[in-house]
Amino acid sequence: AIDQKLSFNWLKTIHWVMQYPGFARLLYICYYSMLIQLFFVFFWLGYVALTYKVLYLQRLIICYILALFVVCAVSALWPAMAGYVFYDVQDLANMNTAAARIHEPDILALRDGSMRTLPPLLQGLATFPSFHAVSAVLFMWAVWPFRQMRVLFILWNIMMLFSCLTHGGHYLIDVLGGVVIGLVSIKIIYRLVPLQPTERELLAVT
Repeated sequence: AIDQKLSFNWLKTIHWVMQYPGFARLLYICYYSMLIQLFFVFFWLGYVALTYKVLYLQRLIICYILALFVVCAVSALWPAMAGYVFYDVQDLANMNTAAARIHEPDILALRDGSMRTLPPLLQGLATFPSFHAVSAVLFMWAVWPFRQMRVLFILWNIMMLFSCLTHGGHYLIDVLGGVVIGLVSIKIIYRLVPLQPTERELLAVT
């Protein structure tokens, strides 16, 4: 309903992407790059922290924990089914959307009461807001001080934001919600851990 108020047609977007197999494949790679990006950014910021004695990594870790807590709390209060489940999309030509319906059995079992205890592995239960969208914002922010990686990460994570719609089955409001949580987390972290003089100097030369 909110997507309609924003004049966004989720089904039309999915069917448009299906017409371009190469583009759909690229979006698939972007969507599943989240963990790879996470490890790379953490290792890179760890190296920077040891070399320049800065707090970039500490801020990212706190932001991630804070954002994850908010996403879990909000998704528990407003559980939602992914678009592929809600619209029961069956014709998935040129699309690999394993993540789009991965939560379906668990969330249906939670809703009808047949799941009384949580299993060790629950996947993809957070539809609103999108944690992929949160991650995209945090990745772009984390590498912003480093000009040699800035453009690549911004372009790649803009694509990952779009892939949340096509390969994560998220609605536009899910993605916007994730972006807002990411931005608010960044705002909070600078209040908790302000930039140090050495970091300002590093920003001036990178």
